[in-house]
Amino acid sequence: MADFGQAFEKTMRNEGGFQLHTVKGDPGGMTYAGISRRHHPDWEGWEIIDGGGQESPGLTARVRRFYLVEFWQRVRGEEIKNQKVAESLYDFAVNAGIPVAMICLFSAQLRQ
Repeated sequence: MADFGQAFEKTMRNEGGFQLHTVKGDPGGMTYAGISRRHHPDWEGWEIIDGGGQESPGLTARVRRFYLVEFWQRVRGEEIKNQKVAESLYDFAVNAGIPVAMICLFSAQLRQ
């Protein structure tokens, strides 16, 4: 079965790592580790960031849990046998959203 840890590490590289930034023109606005404040205003990590705790190990754990619960588990990555397929679906879900990723997956399966 696919490993979340490997997929998570790749996503963190794709998302720019554990940094707080705002990319001009990005509709997500302020992000930390790829988590958009505009799209996820209730994420528990914002309290730590707002308190100046960007170096907190607890923040890293919250980022990891966010991606695990919000994306990996929702695409059922742990049930996918092929690591590359799981990583691709998971990363696509992070960027395009769960519904779009799943529609593309089902569409691809129908064409086989």
